[in-house]
Amino acid sequence: MSERDILDTEHREAEPAFSFIPAPWSTGRALWLLVFVFSISALGSLAARSIVARHLADTTSGLLVGVVLVAGYLAELAVVGLGARAHDVSFSASVGLIRPQRGGAVTWAILAVLGAVLARGFASAYASLMQLLPIELPGAEANPLSLFPGGGFSAVVLILVVVVIAPFTEEVVFRGVLLPALGVRWGTAAGVVISSALFAGLHLSAYIFVPIAAAALVFSWTVVQFRSLWPAYVAHATFNGIAVVLLLAIEAGGLV
Repeated sequence: MSERDILDTEHREAEPAFSFIPAPWSTGRALWLLVFVFSISALGSLAARSIVARHLADTTSGLLVGVVLVAGYLAELAVVGLGARAHDVSFSASVGLIRPQRGGAVTWAILAVLGAVLARGFASAYASLMQLLPIELPGAEANPLSLFPGGGFSAVVLILVVVVIAPFTEEVVFRGVLLPALGVRWGTAAGVVISSALFAGLHLSAYIFVPIAAAALVFSWTVVQFRSLWPAYVAHATFNGIAVVLLLAIEAGGLV
């Protein structure tokens, strides 16, 4: 048995929740990746707001914002890909993008969607509660529609970025890399809690920290439960999709 096989065996025995990932990132490298992701996110947010502030044609503004944000996500995925190559494993295997190891397709899909709906319901209840309390947290005014002005075409770009690309990239980073790295080092529970808190912090908004962290707990649960990243991606995309549909519906009704 090779040294690599021995290490993999010890890994499976020590933390079976993440045994489906053949070569999880070390905690140190995962945290450095997180620093890179936070930097890219901050720069992308500043660039997007700068584009909107220039008062370009609505369609042009929405397209440029989409290009900037997607470029950032692709850069993050490229770094993860380099990490996978360094461990001599495929990108998909390195982050758990494999067939779920537990339950049939219908089971995990239903539970992932149901988890997303419950998380979105909690987020709505939380927002309603915050409106009743005499507490003002920064970030309450944030609205993703403000970054994608222009109606139809910009709405398509918004959906592509927020519902398809962003959830995929964020799941790869936070549940595919960070969660296993922390889980192998400090245990599954600690990995779930810490990675969820860091994920909420990525959104740079005190107002939505609690509901985003709660949603991240749901996404993490699907990874641990089904031994795959795909259910987490489905849950995350559904969670974002519900929010986007509601925002677009409210805008169409002239309420924003």
